[in-house]
Order: sequence, then C-alpha cells, then structure tokens
Amino acid sequence: MLNQRRAGVVLSYINMIAKNLVNFIYVPILIRMLGKSEYGLYQMSNSVISTLGILSLGFGSAYIRFYAQAKRQSEKEVDRLNGLYLIIFSVAGVLSLIAGVFLVANVHAIFSQSLTLNEIKVSRILMALMILNIAISFISSVFDSFIMANEQFRFQRSRQLLQTFLAPTLTIPLVFFGFKAISVVLIQSLISIFFLFLNINFAVGQLHMRFSFKNMSLKYFTEIGIFSVYILANDITDQINWNAPNILLGMLSGTKSVAIFGVASQVKNVFINLSTTLSGVFVPQINKIVANDDNNQLLTDIMTKVGRIQALIVLYVFGGFIVVGKYFVNIWAGKGYDEVYVISILLIVPLLIPLVQSVGIEIQRAKNRHKFRSYIYILFAVINLFLTYWLIGEIGIIGAAAGGLITMLISNGIIMNWYYSSHIGLNMKFFWKEIFKLMPQFIIPTVILYLLSITWRIDSFAKFLFYGLVYSLMYFLIYFFWGINSREKQWITQAFKNR
Repeated sequence: MLNQRRAGVVLSYINMIAKNLVNFIYVPILIRMLGKSEYGLYQMSNSVISTLGILSLGFGSAYIRFYAQAKRQSEKEVDRLNGLYLIIFSVAGVLSLIAGVFLVANVHAIFSQSLTLNEIKVSRILMALMILNIAISFISSVFDSFIMANEQFRFQRSRQLLQTFLAPTLTIPLVFFGFKAISVVLIQSLISIFFLFLNINFAVGQLHMRFSFKNMSLKYFTEIGIFSVYILANDITDQINWNAPNILLGMLSGTKSVAIFGVASQVKNVFINLSTTLSGVFVPQINKIVANDDNNQLLTDIMTKVGRIQALIVLYVFGGFIVVGKYFVNIWAGKGYDEVYVISILLIVPLLIPLVQSVGIEIQRAKNRHKFRSYIYILFAVINLFLTYWLIGEIGIIGAAAGGLITMLISNGIIMNWYYSSHIGLNMKFFWKEIFKLMPQFIIPTVILYLLSITWRIDSFAKFLFYGLVYSLMYFLIYFFWGINSREKQWITQAFKNR
C-alpha cells in the first residue's frame, strides 16, 4: 500500500500539473470560441445543475470510514455496505433526474429578467445534458469510492489523467465547427458514461467488488445516515459559497458578469486542486489510524507534514499570481476580463487557511467529530448568501467575491482552528509554527516584485517571464536556506539518490 500511496502522490501531482496546463489552454479557447455571453450561460447552467450534487446526501464521503469498519468484521459485511451504497446512489440518481426536469421546466421563471429567449432555450438543453451527467456520476461514485478505499491510486489517478486530456481533445473540434456550449456538455456526458464502465470493470473485475442485499440492518443505514447528514451540510455550504454567486449574478447582472466571475473561479479552482490533490491520498491511512488507536500525535504529524507541502505549493502559486497575474489574465482570458485579477485574489485569500488544513477535515470525519464544523459552515454560508446578494446590489461583481471573503475568514480561520485544538486534540500551535516558517519565502519576493511592477509595469511577455523567473528563484532560495526542515531535506536527498 505504501508503494500505491507514493504512486498516488506522484500521479496526483502529474495530474494536477496536466489539468492546470490543459485549463490554461482549454479555457481561453472556449471563451474565444463561445463568446463571453455563451460562456457565461454555460457557467451559469453548470452552477444551477451542480446544486443537485447535494442529493448524494453526503454518503459518498462517508464510505471510506465505514469500509474500514466493515473490513475489520468480514468480507460479507463489505458486500452489504456495497449493496447499501448502490441502492442509495441509484435512488439519488433518480431523484436528480426528477429534480432536474423541474429545473429545466422553470428556467424561464428563474432567469427571465436577465436572459434572452434564445439564451433560455440553449440553457434548457445545457441543463438537460448536465442532469444526465450528474445521475451517471452518482452511480460511478459507488465504484470510485471502493477503488479509493482499497488504495488503488495508480488506477484512479491514471484514469483522472486520461479524463483531463480526453475532454478538451474531443470538445475543441466540435466547438471549432460551431456546435458551441451544447457540444461541450454533450462530450462531458459521453466521457462520464465511458468512465462509469471503466470503474465498474476495474472494481468488479480486478478488485472483485461484490454486492449483497441480504440481511441489511436498518441500524447500519441509520448510523451511516447520521454520520453523512453533517457531510451533507458541508456539501450544501460549498454549493452556496461557490455556486450561489454565479446564480445571483445571472439573476441580477446577466451572463457577461457570470463569465467574468466564472474565469476567476477557474483560477480559484487551480488552488483547490493544488491542495486536495495531495490530501486525498492520505484519507484511507487516516481512517485506519483512527480505527486502530486514534493517535493524535501521529495525526498532527500527518496534518503538519502534508500541510507544509500544501503551503509550499499554494503560497508559491499565489505569490506568483499577485506579481504577474494582471498580465497573465490579459493574455489568457483576453480583453474585457480586467476584474478577474481582483476577484481571483478575493476568492483565494479566504481559502489559504483551509487549503493547508484539508487533512484536518478528513481527521474530523474519521473521528466522527465533524458535526460542529457542519453547523458553523451552514450558518456562515447562509450569512454569505444574504451578504453576497446585498453586496452585488451595492458594488456589483466584486460583491460576489467579497461576501465569501468575510464569512470564510471567520469560519475557517478563527473558529475551526479553535475547534481543532480544543475538541479534536490536534496540536495547532505546532502546526502553525511549522507553517509560518514558510511565510518569509512568500512575503519577501511577492512584496518586492509587486512594488517593482508598479513602476516597471509588466507589459510584455519578456517582462512576464523575467518577473516569473526572478520570483521563482527568490522563493525557492529563501525556502532552501531558511524554510526547509530536516524531514524535507531527507526527502529531497532520497529523491536524488534514487535517480
């Protein structure tokens, strides 16, 4: 399993790099070929249909925890768990289809103030295809969860890498010949069907996944349901925080504002991928530790070890974006997207804390101590919803990001760190002491080069490369001389020895 975990980490970062590179090439092509209006329509429709993801009721994220428990009892118990999950997600798929039909039927009522009749017609088709995609993803997640619980990271991450390249490769030719946003979503649905069968083949054929529908205990279902309902609250929170601004902008400002916010969201998603790519590999290990001896010192060590790597990468990319981001957005998204730079920073800042603590979320869930987080997040998500609605009316598109900045800094930054320390048993003083050792390499080059860019503006690709190279050199020199710890030195030394 250790080799699988190492392979998972390596493949995860290869996939992350590939996904970001593809997005940097793919998104500008989509924006230019679709146009700002239709790209905004695509983003808005996606935000509406993505809300149906809450119909999974949080069960997907609970699977690995209950798999570890079932595995300790017997293989038959694992089969029963698989059978229960297949029933749950089949029902979720049917419910998503029913709810989706309702949404499609009411597109005109929801967006009549801001969309033209033709945009409403296209939006209906987009949503119908997206509904199919959501229903397929529910069924596929049953097999994907089993593959992850067995720590088969080589297959899982390789499949994700293939998916990263497959979507744009198939979509761009269709868009080029004028099929627009509908072709983008159609390809996504066909790819989802292909990977559903790929998952089934690997889980059933290679890992011998079996399903049992006999002797299912209502108590078992209730226990999973109680655990999952709090994960559901987190999913609802994510839907409000990330999709509500797009929907509100679509209702209040129109598709062009949604397009600008959508591009900023693409930048934000890069940072989310930088973090979750690594933490996901450690989920099975964390659940095993909690199930066996619940060693808080070991859990703190894992969280700190992973958190430092996450901080090293996230801060490097964020500092670089602050320095060269204005020029990058201009050449990447094109003219008319100047606001993307500021909105992106407003979206990223409140994420920095949870992005270096994403392992902590998995520790909470493994300990079944995630209820408090759910209460806090849903409270602040509702506050964010009303605050964002008000701020959009007051300051326009910037308000769509400002609401999340305020509420997430309070909930993620202050409240959750107190809870990790006082109730989960993690040593947060040690954690943050180790993280803050990485701050000089972020602050020094970012401040110096940003101030320099005010007088010596980045207005050519040569300057863009110069600033990027100087920033990178300063960042990693400071890290290697002051920020690196003994364990990371050992990793680097070992990596060179193995070459």
